[in-house]
Amino acid sequence: MSQSLVEVFRGPVLESSHRIHAAVVDSNGRLRAWVGDPDMATFFRSSAKPFQALPLVTHGAMDRFGITLEELAICCGSHSGDARHVEVVTGLLRKIGLDGEALACGPHPPFDQSSRRTLAEAGLEPVRVHNNCSGKHAGMLALARVHGWDTEGYHRPEHPVQRRLLSEVARWVEMPEEALALGTDGCGVVCFGLPLRQMAVAYARLAGAARNGDHDPTFVVGAMTSYPEMVAGRGRICTDLMKQTTGRVFAKVGAEGVY
Repeated sequence: MSQSLVEVFRGPVLESSHRIHAAVVDSNGRLRAWVGDPDMATFFRSSAKPFQALPLVTHGAMDRFGITLEELAICCGSHSGDARHVEVVTGLLRKIGLDGEALACGPHPPFDQSSRRTLAEAGLEPVRVHNNCSGKHAGMLALARVHGWDTEGYHRPEHPVQRRLLSEVARWVEMPEEALALGTDGCGVVCFGLPLRQMAVAYARLAGAARNGDHDPTFVVGAMTSYPEMVAGRGRICTDLMKQTTGRVFAKVGAEGVY
């Protein structure tokens, strides 16, 4: 157990405390600093999205379908479901000859309160493109399309898309594929369980590769930092952090406190 590092008071009463595990590594994978247990195993959740988007660049989907940096950014994102997010995801799906019904993620109301209110006032129900993971799913469908794979069942662990993404994530976290624990994410696709330290290794390596000008990592990191509003949305930490640091930092939150 780590020590309690964050305590939340309401008036004079300690209402909640939060134990933190953190790992700081360099691009060579050396552990430089930590809090709590740097090797605690948990799921990568949506923090894995930049690595799941990389094959769109390496496998030629961006060139084949004319995918823009803005569209690549939303493939890396957990968007808020505002009007622009819906427009970008819908446009990407249109480029690959599909629509929102092809998405395996279910609908949920937009995170963006204004967009949620607009839907409700119009008497409309949310649709699949409102799902915060719809950009990632659209990217997975684009990967299937560029390889000529069946898009049906693209979210299932045995599908070539998910096998390819497992290989990609394993490469960046420097672990054998069979060492990764596999679960089902909230949006219905495979998620990856691994030590916190190895998540940090993946981000350090991606940042280092982008800093060195490596083509594919530079595209992904550049997309996120050029279009930070596609990675999250108004008033959310990933977007605000990347806007304030103007390209010096890229960040992607995951569920259950992963960052």
